Amino acid sequence: MPRILAASTLIYLVFVIYGSWVPLNFSPLPLADAFQRFASLPFADQAIESATDWATNSILLIPFTFLLGGWCRHRFPGCGALLSVILAVATGVVLAFFLEFSQIYFPPRTVSQKDVLALSLGGLLGAIAQLRWGALVGQWLGTLWQAEQGRSGLLKALHLYLLVVLLFSILPLDITVSAVEIYHKWTEGRLVLVPFSGLKGGVAEIVYELATDLLLWLPVGLLLAMERRSSSLGAAIDVGLLAMGVELAQLFVYSRVTDVTDPLLAALGGGLGGYLASRERKLFSIISSRSSSFWYRAWGAWAVTMVVVFWFPFDFAVSSVLIENAQDMLTRLPFLTLYQGTEFRAINEIIRKIALFVPGGLIFGMAVSKSGGSVRAGGLLMLMLASIIETGQLFLPGKVADTTDILLFSLGGWLGLHLAKTFRSVDWKTLKSTTPKTVQTEPRAGLSVESTTPFPVSIEYSQLIAFAVLFIGLAVLIKLPGVPYNIKELVAPGIAGLFSIAGISMALLWLINGHFPVIRKFDPTSRALCFLPLWLIGHALVNWVLLRLSVPLESIHDIVGSPVLDWAWDLELIGRYVALHCAISLPLLGAIILTASLSRGGQKGILAIWCLWSLLLAWPLHAVIVSHAATDNLTELMRGGGDFPYAMLLFSGAFLASLSATLLASLLARPSHIPAKLFLIVAAMISSVACLWFGSEPMILKYGKVFSAWQFLLSPDRNNYIVGSQLWLHFAVVFTAYFVLVALLHYPFWKNCASSVSQPRSGRSPEVRA
Repeated sequence: MPRILAASTLIYLVFVIYGSWVPLNFSPLPLADAFQRFASLPFADQAIESATDWATNSILLIPFTFLLGGWCRHRFPGCGALLSVILAVATGVVLAFFLEFSQIYFPPRTVSQKDVLALSLGGLLGAIAQLRWGALVGQWLGTLWQAEQGRSGLLKALHLYLLVVLLFSILPLDITVSAVEIYHKWTEGRLVLVPFSGLKGGVAEIVYELATDLLLWLPVGLLLAMERRSSSLGAAIDVGLLAMGVELAQLFVYSRVTDVTDPLLAALGGGLGGYLASRERKLFSIISSRSSSFWYRAWGAWAVTMVVVFWFPFDFAVSSVLIENAQDMLTRLPFLTLYQGTEFRAINEIIRKIALFVPGGLIFGMAVSKSGGSVRAGGLLMLMLASIIETGQLFLPGKVADTTDILLFSLGGWLGLHLAKTFRSVDWKTLKSTTPKTVQTEPRAGLSVESTTPFPVSIEYSQLIAFAVLFIGLAVLIKLPGVPYNIKELVAPGIAGLFSIAGISMALLWLINGHFPVIRKFDPTSRALCFLPLWLIGHALVNWVLLRLSVPLESIHDIVGSPVLDWAWDLELIGRYVALHCAISLPLLGAIILTASLSRGGQKGILAIWCLWSLLLAWPLHAVIVSHAATDNLTELMRGGGDFPYAMLLFSGAFLASLSATLLASLLARPSHIPAKLFLIVAAMISSVACLWFGSEPMILKYGKVFSAWQFLLSPDRNNYIVGSQLWLHFAVVFTAYFVLVALLHYPFWKNCASSVSQPRSGRSPEVRA
């Protein structure tokens, strides 16, 4: 313990001195002149605008005297606690005078007697804290240290990571308790109370910000799930509450932005970490089975990525100041460029640049463990790559080559190399899997379920996660540039917009997944399928309630039209929406049934009855939606004004798009007949695009302009219609988003439901299969 305290005290002392002298611009001055200048400094009253400096200087020496007092108590036990504290206070005061006096030799540092007072006060507080709580803290740290010794290297690394995350979250410690300053944070937009309302910039910036916030908390969820043996949902809740506490603490850190979006993303990242923890054996088997050549290729791909990131946009040029820039790079003091910015920016840059090279070190460490190579060679390779990157930046205008970056990159690579060792020390047998158990039930016709409950608990968790993903996705979508304004108008501004997003997310989830809880009732030998239209109406009414409570009425009128029949209440709107909903949900239901029929043990009779009902409902639905429409907002988008053949073409396009997605979900859940299913998926996607494209109107004359149906749907506004390759790109993005969304939402059900019809009921002879 004394050695640890001594090392910690010396490291912190070096940090304090270096921070006080940066940028180390030493200016010689006679000692007498320095004393005279220091003595003549006025001791002015503390100004309001320098309250942050006062608080920072007061905090600076608290850790130093606390550690020094603890070291004195252990090193000289005969001196007594009080004498050790007095020695620590005296040392702290001497250090305070030394730091401020020495800054005279290092302009442009500001020398102030107020700083001496603040530093001395901090030293006194640290010594008093050692006297009052030193023994208790030492005992607690000793217990913690002993507990850490018995943990695996992976858990130690995750504990250190959690500590870094928490410390980073409250830096740069410009703490304020002033209600006025907190109000200023709110007026300046640094106190965001509406989720996702603080997102700014283009698509790349928004995606980067969201991804980093999510990935930041993924290891924390992994840690909590491994230690507490909790499920993915439990890890998500724990991490969300922890992130909420961090955001509350950031409320009192003036330079930090407090955003309620962060706890939501943290919960999602924590849930993902919990999911990975529940699959630790499978992940470990995948990692351990990879050869050294795979890891070396992975490291090469990572290195190329780093070069591309730091050399983009590759506008290399040999300028006349190249030699001067190289000299500046080699002679510039470490961390000088970071000092010239804000404290938060400096800390953020340090952590970001270290974190970028940690994966490289981790990957190379895995390769070395497989091939028996040298870890030192990996460290030298990381140093060489960092040097190449910085040297290349000398030829890039706008880039600043700095030896500090080489140091930080190398440190990140070194951390990654040592982190790779922790995977070999993990006792994977002691980690409890959170995969829910299933119990076989009596088989029944339809899509059988392997549980004594309607669905296993994992389905409930998956739907909660799906709702969270939809909620976050929609909240981000309405903030992205280029999104059509008709979509943005669905969400009300301010806090009310959260309820709109929640309702729309629930409606989408119910539209896509709502058929699964009852689809196993659709047995061709029963009467359930006779009531399929009633189920479609009930399914539509649930969605109507959700949308009516969350979407502005004007948006509903834009889709189904304003009432024209003078029916009571909203009956006309409800009827028109039910018809439109049935036309959308019917192909989704058919895609699920066909996917089950194509799988082993599928009942072909269900598909035949679905086709029969589709044919019977086709004309009534077409009459309500097209022939007797209350608005032309939909019919004008269909080729030929919505003639029956073109309407069926659009219906087929929706069916094929849904079929390709649910086939992919079924394939991922139960890999079988892979080549055939992949062929069907690709064929369905291509056919769907053709049906949707040729079933839509190619030329619309409106608003004094000529445009197509897809230009109207995919353009951001009516004044700027996208054309050519840009239109195809937007169409591909939307189609892919629907394909991925349906596949991900269907996957948990296909994972837990048999993709075939179960055995016949008792009393009937089993079907003979080839």
